[in-house]
Amino acid sequence: MTKIWRHKESLSSGEDKKPPTGPRFGIDFEVGRTLTLRPDYIVRGVVVLTILENENPLCVCDVMIKFKENDAVVFFEHRSRSITKRESLLSIVQSCVSRPAEETVVAKLKDGTGPVLKEVIKGTIFDCSEHIWSGDHETPGEHGQGGDYCPWEELAAGVYHFPFAVKLPPVNFPPSIEGPRGFSIRYTWQPVLRVAGGTCIDGPALVTPFVPTTFAPPGEDWVYKKTLYKTSKKLTTKKELVDVEAVLLGNVFAPGQELQFTLRLTNHFNGRITFVHCSLRKHFEGPLDQDFPCENHERSLASTERRCNISSKKTEELRFSLTIPRKHRHVPPTHTGRHIRVHYTLRCVIQAETGKVLTKMQCHEVIIPITLASYANITLENCVLPTFPSHERLQMAPFFFDPLQDFPPDSRIHFGGDYYMHENSFTLSPMNGYLYDHLNALDGEHEDSSSSHSPYSGSGSGIYSEYSIGEWNTDSFTLASSVGSRDRVERSLFTRQRLERRM
Repeated sequence: MTKIWRHKESLSSGEDKKPPTGPRFGIDFEVGRTLTLRPDYIVRGVVVLTILENENPLCVCDVMIKFKENDAVVFFEHRSRSITKRESLLSIVQSCVSRPAEETVVAKLKDGTGPVLKEVIKGTIFDCSEHIWSGDHETPGEHGQGGDYCPWEELAAGVYHFPFAVKLPPVNFPPSIEGPRGFSIRYTWQPVLRVAGGTCIDGPALVTPFVPTTFAPPGEDWVYKKTLYKTSKKLTTKKELVDVEAVLLGNVFAPGQELQFTLRLTNHFNGRITFVHCSLRKHFEGPLDQDFPCENHERSLASTERRCNISSKKTEELRFSLTIPRKHRHVPPTHTGRHIRVHYTLRCVIQAETGKVLTKMQCHEVIIPITLASYANITLENCVLPTFPSHERLQMAPFFFDPLQDFPPDSRIHFGGDYYMHENSFTLSPMNGYLYDHLNALDGEHEDSSSSHSPYSGSGSGIYSEYSIGEWNTDSFTLASSVGSRDRVERSLFTRQRLERRM
């Protein structure tokens, strides 16, 4: 027993753990760890490959980078229904694959030892990749040899940078979502290294948040009315209990905004209202397909309460105020996708007392639906707020271009001229530099500079993985989060004039 115990202790001690060896590579964006994706945005960066001095030279054929958006929904079901669910999964996969313009769906069924099986539904809106470097320098372009026939080049010890540039289309993709039990929408970047022999090595996946550009309309008084009734088997008609009238400064809000509202309560029963509790709640629903059971997860974001004394046949007004959380990753905009739905409600619980000697407590609930946008309404002089259509109405995908160029090629070549020239197409308003700086300041306020760890990140908090080239865990993600408004430099137009001005 003593030998076995010592053997286990030696294996678990930190002295026997050797540091990872081998070349490492990862992605570094031009703006650092402050990258936040937006519509009609240009992303520049480099794939960094590091080979240490005590390592052998690496024979590399080519370097590729992948950029994609995918959403996933995980739900559990009993084993007795696995056969019918598997058939429905296959039918949905076939129907979606037959329409290449729509979102593709992949379903995986994992075998389990217990009575419950887990199913994962994944959807992909876009998946683009680009070879940013190749060992075949003599015959570049389409005439170069690809696949296993691509020649390799021996790279000695050192640090190598392979630049890339991506142009995002002027559409609003779904917001980044990290919900419970696999409710997620992620935008991932992943470098791929192909060495001699055709072996592909996937680098660590880097997750960057995407915030769609949506603005709340100007605030106007919005009234929500509801009457609470008492129903019983002895009563043939409904009996009114409380008339609830909520007055809000609009029904669309934004992260970091103060949510102020007034409740006007009219008591109709023989008792008194003594307490009101209000909370802002976030709802996750999925999967949304009718062939699957829909799960609903609910979270409380902020709450407030008021004590009162409203007797029978009396009306009283109560004022409340809630602060919506500032971070976009905690409160993504309201979104309804193919598999995931995120929406918000204002839940008001009214507590009443009946009886004089022996009091009896009653609780009644009122649910007020509200909508969250990415930003509050902004009023700027000589500036037009941008309006971008959704990806469902205007199907576009990002594209890579030459990183040595200051500007990407004409977008009509990649996105199609019909979207810009058709008279019924959407009007895409340009976002000037002043508005970009204003949004950058808002995003900087929404992020917490004291902590860079977020629900997106897996093991490790740095932008580069601490594992060696053959030991990377592709299931772990690292988030490129914001660290402050002063470090955010969203370079939408890389002109020499603007760069000289920054100097």
